[in-house]
Parts: sequence; C-alpha cells; structure tokens
Amino acid sequence: MIGSPDRETMTEPTSHAGYVFDRQRGDHERLIQSSELLAPFTTEGCVRTGLARGGRAIDIGCGPIGALPVLAELVGPEGRVLGLDASGEALGTARAILDERGFKMVTLVEAELANVPTSDLCPPGPFDLAYVRRFLVHQADPAASLRRIAELLRPGGRIVAHEIPPGTGYPSLTPRVPALQRVDELVHAAVHARGGKYDAAHHFEALCRDAGVRLLGQRGFLPAAQPVLLLETFQAVLGSLRPVIVHHHLATTGEIDDLLHQLEEAKQGKYVSCFANLYIEVIAEA
Repeated sequence: MIGSPDRETMTEPTSHAGYVFDRQRGDHERLIQSSELLAPFTTEGCVRTGLARGGRAIDIGCGPIGALPVLAELVGPEGRVLGLDASGEALGTARAILDERGFKMVTLVEAELANVPTSDLCPPGPFDLAYVRRFLVHQADPAASLRRIAELLRPGGRIVAHEIPPGTGYPSLTPRVPALQRVDELVHAAVHARGGKYDAAHHFEALCRDAGVRLLGQRGFLPAAQPVLLLETFQAVLGSLRPVIVHHHLATTGEIDDLLHQLEEAKQGKYVSCFANLYIEVIAEA
C-alpha cells in the first residue's frame, strides 16, 4: 500500500513468481516514491495549519524520508525539523537524502514514540506541528499515540494525519485489475493481524476525542499515479508482507505467487486512468 510503513524486512534478495526484489531496499524505494507522489498534498495540509518559516515540526514514523523535505522547505533554514523512527536503517537513508538536498536543519532520532523521553525531542520541540502518515493504523491504541503526540506540541500546536481507509475501491486502474484490489485487502488484513487499527481513518472523531485533542477538520484526497509504478508498488508490498500473510493464514503461498504474476502481467495493459489509495487527512489541535 502506498505510504504503508512495513516493518517486515529481509536483507537477502528473494524471488517469487518471477518477481525479484531485495525487500529492505524495495521498501525504502517504495516509501521514497510514495513521499514524492504525496508531497503536494502534504505541503497543502501543513500550510493549512499555519506552519511557516521559522517554525518547528516533527515527522513521527518518518521512515526513509517521509514528509521531512516538505517540512524543511516550509520552515526554512531558521526553522527546525525532527524525524522520529524506530528503524536506524531507514533513518540512514533519510540522512543521506537530506544531506544531499542541503537540509541541515533536520535532526533524526531513532526511537519508538511510546518510549522516547520528551527530553530527547525537546528541544527542538515543543513543536508547532506533528505529522504522521500511515502511522496510526499500525498502533494498537491510536488514541494513546495521538495523546503522546499532543504532549510534544506547544499549546495550540497542530497534528496532521494522513491515513488510508479500507473498502474504498482504491487504488484503481481502468480497465480494472482485480488482483490489485485483492492485494489491498490483504494489506489491510495483515495490519489488523499484527494488532494495528487498520480502519483508524473511519474513527478519527472518536480517536481525537479519546486523545483529548480537538478535531479541526477532515478531507479526502486521491493522488493520480502511473500504472506501472502503482503495480510495482503493490508487488513490493505483497512481497514484504508475505511472511505475515502466510503466518496468519490470510492467503496461501500459491495465491500470493499468483497475485504477483497477475500484477506483473497487468503492466502490459493500456489504461485510461490510474489512481493510488484514497487518503483521509485530519487536522487536530493540541
């Protein structure tokens, strides 16, 4: 799923149904491509909160790049940005990209949100804005995570969350590729099987209330995508989540191999439209 932070990684290349990938490298490349695709929507959402030059922002669960370039551009050299992620490998990739682009105002911290001491993040916090993408769905208690995020913000600071709801019919290709929808279903099922709140986007009002933050607004956005890139993304996601899917008996190895083959064949198709996942954007106030 575009934007999905998959924790299952492998260092050795694997091959299934003729599709070869190095899972860790593939995850990073996919998430970087996703961040680039979503950058205009991320920028717009953060601007709507009032984030501007000289501001302070944190991207929680930033992975190999996340929203860090967008936040760095918005706050400028006089601002401060912090990226928080539990994966040192992902942060290493992020550091290389940020250094290449000259974003020296970005600090990276390797830690889990639930366990990191506030003193490790403040300064540069408390923050004007906290951003999360495909993060809350992976939390067993997303309201508790929102509450913890709010603790890192100044009074009146904003939270921007971008999450993907299940059951929307997206991603979508025209003509339709049934394997794409099946893989999307398996991704949501895998998140649920690992204890995540896979349908968090359907419950934002209750989550904000339980977290003690004020819901300011919700909207949806639907990024257009390139067919081959979208299909390759879902091949990578399915390959990455294969161990989880098989372990929890969500699909057989045979079905996974068949789905990978169908997605590979679909790359030869001619499509009149292609959309990635539908996202729900929530803006809340601490």
